[in-house]
Amino acid sequence: MASTTNASGPPPSKDAAAKSRIITHMNHDHRDSLSRYLEHTHHIPSYRARHAALTDLTFSSLEIRLPPLTAPFGSGSYYRIPINPPMTSWADARPRVVDMDHAALSALNRSPITVKKYVPPNRAWMIVVMAALVSTYMAFTRRAHFLPGDYFYETFRLGNVPGFARWCYDIKPLLMVLVVGIHTVEAGWLHRTRLSRHSVGTFSGVWWAWVVSAYCEGYGAKVRFDELVKEEEVKKQKQAH
Repeated sequence: MASTTNASGPPPSKDAAAKSRIITHMNHDHRDSLSRYLEHTHHIPSYRARHAALTDLTFSSLEIRLPPLTAPFGSGSYYRIPINPPMTSWADARPRVVDMDHAALSALNRSPITVKKYVPPNRAWMIVVMAALVSTYMAFTRRAHFLPGDYFYETFRLGNVPGFARWCYDIKPLLMVLVVGIHTVEAGWLHRTRLSRHSVGTFSGVWWAWVVSAYCEGYGAKVRFDELVKEEEVKKQKQAH
């Protein structure tokens, strides 16, 4: 009688299975930690490091890959992160990577709370402020909007208030410099004091959402971000107990 064989080959060893689970877990749940390892150890900027993926793991090091800047061309870049002290078994993986993340957080002056989502305006005053600012941006994109014959001028019947239309025409250059300047400062301040500190990858979708919000409403974005951080802190405290 012919013996049966496993067509897919021998089952993986326990060590190989444990290693595979760790790599999968890190890539699925701890991409932010992988990014920080690269930022701390290899000084990779956050906009690149946010694409980190763990590709290999030994008792003494992690191998992390970044995709090529000109994707899909090229094989990307590989970086080795030492594990000190080296592990003696796969059971050491969790405390080692946690310690490495704590070291990276401290060196980068980051919070252990990672913000991974955007919260849109959720109060009436926030919606009103955003609507007012967006309307201002749209209205003052061109001085010609406030001249007779322009579609904006005619649509909003500014001919009924010629003095107001002329005033808007006159202040347009100064107003846009002030509005854009103030909100550029606010967006930069949000990035430096909050987005970067809470590991929001520069140029990621979440980063753009918060930055655009800062341009379109200012203070409200800061309020919601701080509230989100507090919510995440409460969740983390509950998980620790």
